[in-house]
Amino acid sequence: MVRTGGGERSGGARWSTDGRIAFVARTDVLDPETGDGNSVYDVHTATGIGSSVTAVTGDHGVLGPPTWSPAGDLAFSTSSALLASDTNGSADIYTTGNPATRISAGPGGEQTVWDTTDPVWSPDGQKVAYVATGDGPSTVLVKNLITGTVTPLVDPTNGMRCISYDIDEESGEQFCEQYEYFEASEPAWSPDSTSIAFATSYPSLAPGDANGVSDVFVAAL
Repeated sequence: MVRTGGGERSGGARWSTDGRIAFVARTDVLDPETGDGNSVYDVHTATGIGSSVTAVTGDHGVLGPPTWSPAGDLAFSTSSALLASDTNGSADIYTTGNPATRISAGPGGEQTVWDTTDPVWSPDGQKVAYVATGDGPSTVLVKNLITGTVTPLVDPTNGMRCISYDIDEESGEQFCEQYEYFEASEPAWSPDSTSIAFATSYPSLAPGDANGVSDVFVAAL
């Protein structure tokens, strides 16, 4: 058994098609103004088992494991604004490079206020699926890297339902006291890049789905 990585905490390892390993590892950073220490996670790569490790990102606060494209590019989620146009204050999906490219923006550069995480590159290299989480519900989005379009696998506007009602004492009107939020996560591509399997608690996506728990669905693109 051979250790790949240094002494800091690391995980989320992913192999590339040409045999490289990418993973996230903790980096301790000092605030230049206060001198306080802070730990962030960055993407590192190794060219093979037991080889030297190279930091791909620097102090970016990477969230979760990276994903390889078939061509050997990396995509990752970060809460850091890597471009001047990134002003949404949310986690975004970027690709490595100089300059970095923000995948989670719309075809015209439109920003989302949702946190986007867990990117997965399609086997044909033309799309990236990722999870978008808003103020409660979440969905899986698919970015077409050729056209720039972003497609949700489930409609997040249907991502909640009321599970508890109350009555306003003054007006007598009924209002929702508590909501249940639906989730979608864990996208996985088919080998031909035409379908995605994912887990979701959204109800009534298929006939007979009335069990009230998370299920695995397959969406054809």
